[in-house]
Amino acid sequence: MAQVVSFSNQKGGVGKTTSCVNLACFVASLGYKTLLVDFDPQANATSAMGVFDKKIENSIYDALLEGDATSCVRKGRYADFIPSSRDLAGAELEIANAKNRDYVLKTALDPVKDKYDFVFIDCAPSINLTLINALSASDGVIVPLQCEYFALEGLNQLLNTVRLVKK
Repeated sequence: MAQVVSFSNQKGGVGKTTSCVNLACFVASLGYKTLLVDFDPQANATSAMGVFDKKIENSIYDALLEGDATSCVRKGRYADFIPSSRDLAGAELEIANAKNRDYVLKTALDPVKDKYDFVFIDCAPSINLTLINALSASDGVIVPLQCEYFALEGLNQLLNTVRLVKK
């Protein structure tokens, strides 16, 4: 069964995507079956994996709506990945009234995660329903941050959110 790890910080520009993509590809280069999930509508991890299309078919957004990510997985040079798209920005509104709204991502990943040793989720820089979904689907979280006072304040807020989600 896969270890699922989210990369999160409500602050942008701290290295979430860079860390997530590089760790996913490094772990895959060691022979582990690895899946990278781009869960940020900016889709920078998708670009890092070599996909630059304006309109992406079978993205993580589609997996959320369908409840199954199987058709969204792409083979990368090192790690497999599920691309993101700008459509993901509206996902929060679409899943807000769902019965299992905090577990929509977990439900979508369940059919594919057993094929992998590691699943890495690149999160958007925010604390919202999509982050709650990423944390609910994860066994752990890595929080890249800059070494400065205000980054530590944001870390406390994020850790409070993690504690609430894991209860």
